[in-house]
Amino acid sequence: MLEFEPPERPASSAAGSEAQSALLERSLRASASPIVVVDAAAADHPIVFANVAFERLTGYLLHEVIGRNCRFLQRDDRKQPELKSLRAALAAKRRATVVLRNYRRNGSLFWNHLTIAPVPDDRGRLTHYVGVLNDVTEARGERERLERKANYDALTGLPNRYMLGDRLAQMIAHAQRHGRSFAVAMIDVDGLKRVNDRLGHAAGDEVLKHVAARLAGQVRAGDMAARFGGDEFVLLLDEIDSGDGTAQAMHRLLESLSEEMPTAVGTVTITCSAGASFFPDDGTDGAMLLDAADAAMYRRKLGRAASN
Repeated sequence: MLEFEPPERPASSAAGSEAQSALLERSLRASASPIVVVDAAAADHPIVFANVAFERLTGYLLHEVIGRNCRFLQRDDRKQPELKSLRAALAAKRRATVVLRNYRRNGSLFWNHLTIAPVPDDRGRLTHYVGVLNDVTEARGERERLERKANYDALTGLPNRYMLGDRLAQMIAHAQRHGRSFAVAMIDVDGLKRVNDRLGHAAGDEVLKHVAARLAGQVRAGDMAARFGGDEFVLLLDEIDSGDGTAQAMHRLLESLSEEMPTAVGTVTITCSAGASFFPDDGTDGAMLLDAADAAMYRRKLGRAASN
C-alpha cells in the first residue's frame, strides 16, 4: 500500500484516510492504463508501485521492477532528445509529457507516450511521481509511413523533389552562414523511353532502381541523391567549390551508371547526361540552382547528340 505520510488525526479520521488510500491503490491496480509510481524523495526515484496493465505492456512483473529506476525501460537507447525534457521536468518538480522508445522484457520496441505528474502529501511536500504509459507504436508507425510517403520516391526509395527542396534550402542557409560553396548536379537517363518500348515498363523501372542505388552508393555523408521525377535525378554535393572537383565526382558517378544493369527480361546498358551548377556563382536560391544545373545538363545532352 502506498504511504503519503498524512498528519496525525483522530482515530475515525485516520480510519477514513486508510480506507481512501486502500481505495486509491485498488483503483490504480484496476486501471486499464499502465501506471507506475516512483518515490520522489528517495535517491534515483525507485519504482514503488506498478499495476497489472503496466505488467501486460512491458512484460515485467511487479517484483522485477520494484526498487528500480524507470530508465531500465530504455535499455542502452539513451540518446533520446525527450529524455532531456523528462529530466528537466523531474528537476523542476513539474508535470511533463514525452514520447520515448522503450523496450519490453522480450526486447521488442514500443513507443511510450508517457505523462508524469508530481504527487504532494497533505503538507504540499513532493513525495511521489505517478506516470501513465500509453503504447503509441501503431500510431507512430502510421505517421512515419505517411511521412515517408510524402518525402521519398515510392519506386526508388530516394528522397523526392519535396525533400530535396528542404535539404537544398538548408544547404543554402548553411553555406551563406559559413561562406561556403556546394554543387547541384542534374542527371538524366538517356534513352529510357527506348528501354520501356523494347523491354517493357517493368524493365524501365528496374533501370531506374539500379540508377538510384548506384547514385546513393556513390555520394558522401552530407551529400544527397534524390529522384527529381521521371528519368531525372539530382545530386547535392556539399562543400565542393570547384568545377574540377565536381567533374571528378561526376565522372565516377557516370562510370558506375554505364555498367550493365540486369533486369528480369535482359541486361541493359545505359548512358546518362549530367550538368552542374554552383552556389553562389550560378544562383542563390534553390530554383535558380536547379534551373542552371538543368540547362547545363541539356547542353551536354545536345552536344553529345550533335557529335554522334
